[in-house]
Amino acid sequence: MGVGYVSIVGGTSVVDKSKDPDQSYYIANMSFCETVEDAKPVKEGTVFKSGQVYVYLMNDKALSTDSIIVDVMKKAYETEKFTIYITTKYYGVNSELRGTFFPLDFDETGQYKVSIYNRRMQKISDGIVTVR
Repeated sequence: MGVGYVSIVGGTSVVDKSKDPDQSYYIANMSFCETVEDAKPVKEGTVFKSGQVYVYLMNDKALSTDSIIVDVMKKAYETEKFTIYITTKYYGVNSELRGTFFPLDFDETGQYKVSIYNRRMQKISDGIVTVR
């Protein structure tokens, strides 16, 4: 049998946040609308009839990702928590643009939380929409 010891010596390091890929670099606004014309949302709101609703996302600078991940959760009956998983969608985007838009289908009434992430699962934005 043998006995061994390990010494770990730590030092201080300075992290350059401007080069940190995990820093939060999204100051994005998400809105919901009936359609998009000339890259602008038309009839924005938070309450829609069941069917197709467009999600319109605009960041303060380029999105810096080539794809986004969209998670949709539904609020559970008589609770304030969005615990019912609906879908995850993947969309390709132009990383040099500040925003994007896409349709989502809502077949059932209820309140939904739509969360958008970049390809590294960093949250870009989220929003809540009601379908009646």
